[in-house]
Amino acid sequence: MICTSFDNRYILILIGSHFVIDIIKYFVIKMHIIEKKENYIFLIDQILHVAILMVVSYLAIKSNGVYRYNLLILDISNIMNISISMTLSII
Repeated sequence: MICTSFDNRYILILIGSHFVIDIIKYFVIKMHIIEKKENYIFLIDQILHVAILMVVSYLAIKSNGVYRYNLLILDISNIMNISISMTLSII
């Protein structure tokens, strides 16, 4: 099974969550809800983004599908003539 419409849900979750997190961050900074704590706001923002990526990645792996994104990474590593572990570390 190669990349069905089921995969699109993961992409929409990533796009939607990224948008929501950044909108909330924008309003927190603009409305001065948390003042002079921009480093903390940035850290929380990044933690949320990484957490969403981890959850979506876990769900994608659990669905047992073969994804074209995996093939894309393999193609990149073959074209650049580097190992898959090196490609993943670069990404």
